[in-house]
Amino acid sequence: MDAEYTLKAQKHDQGQQLTLSGNLTLNNLSNIKQDLLPYIGKKGGVRIVLDEVEAFDLGIFQLLQAFIWAQKTHGVTTSVDMHLNAEQQKLVNDSGIQIKSE
Repeated sequence: MDAEYTLKAQKHDQGQQLTLSGNLTLNNLSNIKQDLLPYIGKKGGVRIVLDEVEAFDLGIFQLLQAFIWAQKTHGVTTSVDMHLNAEQQKLVNDSGIQIKSE
């Protein structure tokens, strides 16, 4: 059985904060995408936080970038904050991955 992920949604003054944690790999991307879809076009902006990430791969970054672009077509701003451990942050830095909100 695949390791699980969680998506926790919190409403705040500037819109929604969505916190993703756990296993953010290809095995869970389809479900993560389905969980993110209801937030596309929500007014007030969306802040996505990656926190307590157990595992990830390039797929999560591609999905987040697609989400940002979809939000942009609706005029909604999206930001991504990654709270990764040192090893995970090094992998991201070494890979050259950049999520662009512009």
